[in-house]
Amino acid sequence: MMCWAVSADQEYNSPSCVRVGDINNDGKFDFVITYSNHNNFGILFNNAANQFLTQIMYDTDAEPISALIADVNYDKKSDILIVNRKSHSIDIYFNNSHKPKFPSVTYSTQIESDFCWRRSCQ
Repeated sequence: MMCWAVSADQEYNSPSCVRVGDINNDGKFDFVITYSNHNNFGILFNNAANQFLTQIMYDTDAEPISALIADVNYDKKSDILIVNRKSHSIDIYFNNSHKPKFPSVTYSTQIESDFCWRRSCQ
C-alpha cells in the first residue's frame, strides 16, 4: 500500500485505494485510484517523461473501496477490478488497448462492507 500527501483538489481528496500497474502496456507504471465518496475511480497514466497525464475518471456502481490490477482474461493486458461496497459487487474493466474506454462486467457477490484485497488490508 502506498501513502503520500493528497493534493488540494477538494473534489477528490479522499481516495479509498491506490494501485500501481502498467495499464496501457507502455512499460511505465500508472495509478488506479478509487474514490468511495464519489462512486468512481480514476487512472493517472504515466507518460514517456515520467509525468502523469490528467486523471481520467470512470463511474462505478456504488462506493468503490478497493481495486486490483491483474490480467484476468490472460490476454497479456492489465485489467482493473473494482470492489463496490454498497452494491456488494465487483466490476471488471477489461483492457482492450483503446484507452480510455474499458468494457466492463459486473458480478454480484456476498462481499462484506469491510472487504479489502488481502495485501491491502491494514
